[in-house]
Amino acid sequence: MLTKYEGSLAKVRNDQEEIRQKEMTMRDTEHEELQLQAQVGLQSEKLVRLQRQYTARKESHEKKLAQLKEEFETVQADKSEKEAKIEEFGRLGQQIEQKVAHIVVEASPIC
Repeated sequence: MLTKYEGSLAKVRNDQEEIRQKEMTMRDTEHEELQLQAQVGLQSEKLVRLQRQYTARKESHEKKLAQLKEEFETVQADKSEKEAKIEEFGRLGQQIEQKVAHIVVEASPIC
C-alpha cells in the first residue's frame, strides 16, 4: 500500500513539475508576444511615416516636373520665335545682297 501511495505521490510531483514548466513556457511566450506586438506597433508607425514621406516627395516631384515642362514649353516657344526671326533676317540679308548686286551692276560703267 505504501508503494502505491509513493507512486501516486511521485506522479503528483511529476505532474506539478510539468505544470510549473508549462506555466513558465506560457509566461515566456506571453512576454515574447508582448515584445512582438510592440515591434509591430513601431513598424506600423514607421510604415505610416514612410508612406507620408513618399506621398510628400511624390507630390513635390510632380510639381517640379510640371514646372519643368512649363519652362521647357516656354524655351521651345522662344526657340521657335528666334528661329523664325533668323530665317526672316536671312531672307532680308539675301534680298539686300541681291539689291546691292543689282545696283552695282547698273552703276558699273560699260567698257
